Amino acid sequence: MSWYDPSAPPLAISHRGDHRHHVENTLPAIEAAMLGGADMVEIDVQLAADGAVVVHHDATFSRLWDDPRPVAAVDTAAVRSLGADDRRVPLLVEALELSRSTGVPLVIDQKTPEVAAAAALLVQGIGMSEQTGFCGELGGLWQVRHTTPGARIFYNALGLAPPDVRVLGLLRPELYNPEHSTLAPILVDALHGLGIGVSCWTPNARHDIERLLGMGLDAIMSDDLPLLRSVVDGTDWRAARDTARGPAQTRTADDAAPATGSLVEA
Repeated sequence: MSWYDPSAPPLAISHRGDHRHHVENTLPAIEAAMLGGADMVEIDVQLAADGAVVVHHDATFSRLWDDPRPVAAVDTAAVRSLGADDRRVPLLVEALELSRSTGVPLVIDQKTPEVAAAAALLVQGIGMSEQTGFCGELGGLWQVRHTTPGARIFYNALGLAPPDVRVLGLLRPELYNPEHSTLAPILVDALHGLGIGVSCWTPNARHDIERLLGMGLDAIMSDDLPLLRSVVDGTDWRAARDTARGPAQTRTADDAAPATGSLVEA
């Protein structure tokens, strides 16, 4: 089932897990978000020196672990020595097993083609491709698509330039996923017309989340999961937008499907 479903409520995605109460991207943060109502959890990955895929955002361990070494210079054993007990850097496979056990999908944010390929192969190898999404750098997303033709992709974007229709056709994302302040209703409508859902990162204020859901967004990544969950659940956003637009402008998944096919074939 596609994550872009105009008949379903918008998806509440926890950004780096519950890092209000736990260290971001650690297993406790991920699990707390999964058990706290997240429809998905976004995590970040890097490559360790020995090729292991670890769950960590920065290129070094300085910010969270007070260790200036680059992730790429540290092997798995040394990564394991950082922190203690629940406060440690997990391997991607551990986060994936947590996703499998809870039934809550991960969205993997990759920074380079190398880590993207390694993560995609790992996800495919343990049979989690259908339950796992990928976002992040475009070069890495191309690698994910090449490595796993059936991969589920959130197409990240920066800046105000609209997405290139050729990239959309070749990359075949389920959702377009820019920074939230760059979105406008006309762009959301255009992407829906192509059969592509719209996500964004990372609004953390109620008025921003309400504004975005009012545009018809299909998913939002936020650092404040309880707020996001309450706003998503507090209103039937699909019905409210359809009422505002009027019956003649309301689209369905069936309406959008031909546009997707013609785009990809082109």
